[in-house]
Amino acid sequence: MVCSKCEKKLPKLATLDTWKQGSRNTIEGGGRKLSENKLLRPTSRNTFMPYQNKCKICKQRVNLEKANYCHSCAYKNGICAICGRKVLDTSLYQQSSV
Repeated sequence: MVCSKCEKKLPKLATLDTWKQGSRNTIEGGGRKLSENKLLRPTSRNTFMPYQNKCKICKQRVNLEKANYCHSCAYKNGICAICGRKVLDTSLYQQSSV
């Protein structure tokens, strides 16, 4: 559960560049490389170490890069997983701890 302000901070999917009109299929001229995997480029390596942060409540490892709370604790408490701001009123919810 993420608030609208922190939704902009979420990572984007790695996709191919959009084709530009008038560009050529060459590497020398600054065009796009064909069949290039952006995740295997040297510049994108080691930029994100997964599971480095732990939840502030239950000390479980989180799966988002900038998150301070895991998904289950954020949903149970009705807070944003990244900034901890109150998003939902959970006072009348009957939630189990399972």
